[in-house]
Amino acid sequence: MFKELKNYIFDEQCKISFIDNKVNIINYEKIIVMEKTRVNISTKKKNIIVKGNNLLIKKLLDKELLIEGDIKSIELE
Repeated sequence: MFKELKNYIFDEQCKISFIDNKVNIINYEKIIVMEKTRVNISTKKKNIIVKGNNLLIKKLLDKELLIEGDIKSIELE
């Protein structure tokens, strides 16, 4: 049990989930751009660009955030 908890706490891999016009991003580095139509997020290896309308950050934690709105696309660069 402690091994699973340790793996969860020290996991640095970026994870992106998309469900019902919500994007959950875990293990991001920083928010580069926050606009109503675009959110740019940097991770250790890539940048994530979420495009849409009426985008807002509904949850903002140390390494996790939840973007909600009319999401049109999610791009990795």
